[in-house]
Amino acid sequence: MGASESRPEGDGNEKMEGQMITLNVWNSKRQEYRDVNLVPSRAWAETHTSSQDQPSLLGLTLRLCNPLDTISHVWHVLDVVEGSPADSAGLVPYGDYILGWTGGPLQKEHDFFQLVEQYANHNLALYVYNSDYDHTREVVIMPNRDWGGEGLLGCGIGFGLLRKSYS
Repeated sequence: MGASESRPEGDGNEKMEGQMITLNVWNSKRQEYRDVNLVPSRAWAETHTSSQDQPSLLGLTLRLCNPLDTISHVWHVLDVVEGSPADSAGLVPYGDYILGWTGGPLQKEHDFFQLVEQYANHNLALYVYNSDYDHTREVVIMPNRDWGGEGLLGCGIGFGLLRKSYS
């Protein structure tokens, strides 16, 4: 890629400002790459930022991930107990798949459960795909044991597309 948000200033990225670049982007849903043409610019920030720091050229954060991990590392929401943190957050039983969280993708089967434990009594923002509506959204949930039922979430979770079930 010609421009990366994580590179320090002065490494040549500024030379691309105002010039068309092409990013080759993987679409995990369609299982294909596509070219995205864009013009790096800081002009977008004039109305979108109040910071005195110099805005990025792309206005986004890029993260390098293995595309195959996005297919197999999902957590399927199974049953959801009424009044639970999962219910309050709006998780949809059998239609929602947890893809990752705002801190990045999850790599191993038990990473999700460790993350939930780590965020007990704190807000946790998850990226959730809904298969019924073919839509990905951010869901904020507060795992806790004080909701009156079992577990921190109050829902069953299955790992992977061909899932192992956990309660």
